[in-house]
Amino acid sequence: MQERANRELKRRSRVVQVLPSRKSLIRMLGAVFSEMDEDWATRRWFTEESIAQALAPAKPTAPAPAYEGTAEEHARRITDVVIADNPIGRKAA
Repeated sequence: MQERANRELKRRSRVVQVLPSRKSLIRMLGAVFSEMDEDWATRRWFTEESIAQALAPAKPTAPAPAYEGTAEEHARRITDVVIADNPIGRKAA
């Protein structure tokens, strides 16, 4: 926040280049700070809906299966492939 205020003051002082008196410098600083305060006071970072959504408990959803059939059928297909590829316990043909 302070760096932002410093950048804004530097930018405005470059535009003016020479301030005629100390009072004019103080007026410029006051104008910059009051403008920044006004921006912060009126800015709405979160809406009521977004805050309510963030505070609401998450609804657990089960992911859609990436296979067809039941889970038992899918597990059986996987174990059949593993058993077929296993050289140990394979009967000689």
